[in-house]
Amino acid sequence: LRELQRDGFYDINGVEPSRAAAEQAGGLRDSIYNGMFGPGIYPEGYFDLICAFHLLDHISDPKKFLSDCRAYLKSQGRLFLILHDVSSWPARLLGPACPVIDIEHPFLYNKATVTRLLEKSGFKVQKSFRVYNCYPLRYWVQLTPLAGILKRPLMALLQGSVFGRVPLTLGAGNMGVIAVKKDE
Repeated sequence: LRELQRDGFYDINGVEPSRAAAEQAGGLRDSIYNGMFGPGIYPEGYFDLICAFHLLDHISDPKKFLSDCRAYLKSQGRLFLILHDVSSWPARLLGPACPVIDIEHPFLYNKATVTRLLEKSGFKVQKSFRVYNCYPLRYWVQLTPLAGILKRPLMALLQGSVFGRVPLTLGAGNMGVIAVKKDE
């Protein structure tokens, strides 16, 4: 929300089910609805833009979620999603050992499947793209499915080393999608 403010958005709102997370928003706390996203929180046609980062893969009813988003968007409003890409090189390379393939993600998407879902939900995809993540080397190593006998000493070495703090940017399996609400 702070980044949107810095970029010139003036009427910003958030939805956060965790009270503890919402409390960390400091001066923006009053802009955050503490509860689950759904109908009746905001007026219909209220938003120009809705952002949902790493949320769609966790939603058990994505069509309902997208329907609620669509109702909240103005005519030609935009939806900006960031989500895991099950067709990414890490997912293809690691298969079931890939961190995105777990019980917390009831649905897994790639560019084609998320595009179909959005189009069936009244959106037109304007752009989809690879998202790059920048984390310290030790974080990337922590995510790897290395055997413990290799991973533990490597993590210990990186934890106390300047090399472990070196930022590394990778296209590690996330995608962004910008979609526009189609008028009926």
